[in-house]
Amino acid sequence: MHLGDLVKFIENHDNGKKEEVIGLVIEEKGKSLGKAEKPIYRVRWFKKDSPDSWHVSPKEGIGSAKDFYVISSVKKKK
Repeated sequence: MHLGDLVKFIENHDNGKKEEVIGLVIEEKGKSLGKAEKPIYRVRWFKKDSPDSWHVSPKEGIGSAKDFYVISSVKKKK
């Protein structure tokens, strides 16, 4: 994940409703200094009244990352 990436989170509600929320990566903290520390990214969500939130890259596969996707990246894959 990189600054400027567009991301999507799929919210699964108890009533069975699914809602997709789109956001923009606006900040990065905790550059990798080894295996102990992974960077986290602040996402500004486009949904009205949704606060910014911090996430690890979906590649890390931690927690709810299965419902969190990069949909458009500013950095080209090699």
